[in-house]
Amino acid sequence: MDITYRPAKQEDLEEAERVAQQSGNELRVRYGGRPSSAPPSIAFPEFCLAQDPAGLWVAEDGDTILGFGFSWMTEKFWFFHNSSSGPRSRRRASGRRFFRRP
Repeated sequence: MDITYRPAKQEDLEEAERVAQQSGNELRVRYGGRPSSAPPSIAFPEFCLAQDPAGLWVAEDGDTILGFGFSWMTEKFWFFHNSSSGPRSRRRASGRRFFRRP
């Protein structure tokens, strides 16, 4: 697996949210919960992309999105969130690599 990182585009958001939902569902089931069956909303990543297009990144292997993260600045805080990384990328520590992005 050769993980690469790049700025996200509008057309990445639905797939990135599906990866996030899959990851969240895996955790819910693991701890006795029920998976969410509703399609994921892209409203929040759209907001992030509109606020700071350079702050939303995707991790991918070839054409497959493995995860994504976003960041933005306020007057006092820098906020970073590794929104998700799917099962294929967890063993590769892809989330930690987001911190190394320029």
